[in-house]
Amino acid sequence: MASTSNPLKVVKNTFDLLCQGPLPLSLTIPADAGSQVAGKRMDLSEITGLLDDSNTETATRNAIWAQLVRESRGEDSSWVVVACALAYPALRSKARTLSRCFPGDPADIAAEVLEGFLIALRTVDLSDPAIGSVIGVLVWKAFNLARRERYREVGQIPALDSVAESQSSMYPTGHPDIILARAVRAGVITGEEADYIGRTRLEGQSFDAVTAEFGIARATLWRYREAAEARLVSALQTGAI
Repeated sequence: MASTSNPLKVVKNTFDLLCQGPLPLSLTIPADAGSQVAGKRMDLSEITGLLDDSNTETATRNAIWAQLVRESRGEDSSWVVVACALAYPALRSKARTLSRCFPGDPADIAAEVLEGFLIALRTVDLSDPAIGSVIGVLVWKAFNLARRERYREVGQIPALDSVAESQSSMYPTGHPDIILARAVRAGVITGEEADYIGRTRLEGQSFDAVTAEFGIARATLWRYREAAEARLVSALQTGAI
């Protein structure tokens, strides 16, 4: 049965209540954060204003997000809600992308993106010097986890030809993720192989990053992807997908 509410919106609404509460939350940035807000204590309104301002420096954004991640791992679960709500625009965008590429209830897809973000909050390595953008890493991890779940399920969905005409705009057949999804459903490649291709080809993620996450050798990933892409090209040429 389709979900009746979007979990991302629920989180956003909860955040709005936190901002209006009698004891609003505040965040203290470590003094050694290396940004203009180092050592500063800010309430949620000020944090939101900085993150929404396109002129805010990357170092400041990273300092705020790094502390949000630390707080979300503490005893006060309110910070988990805050982190999810502040990432709402980016998470909503990723959920919409997946909804355009894969069939299913958009609310379920949003829930998968949110679940991926919660996992990312718990697992992202803030000490990684190559982290670049903390929020960027968090959101992409959420997207990748949700997309991987879509690839796993894609073999169980109805053929695109059987989808109601009113829903046809959800399936842009030329989109790379749709092509990969078709290939998974047809048994040409596995969901895991689609994930390898999507992340290293479409998103430009490095082999080192992907192999570290999956715990496989670089040469092995290269061999897997090469074999999967050969089958994919052959299927496209023969019209099998």
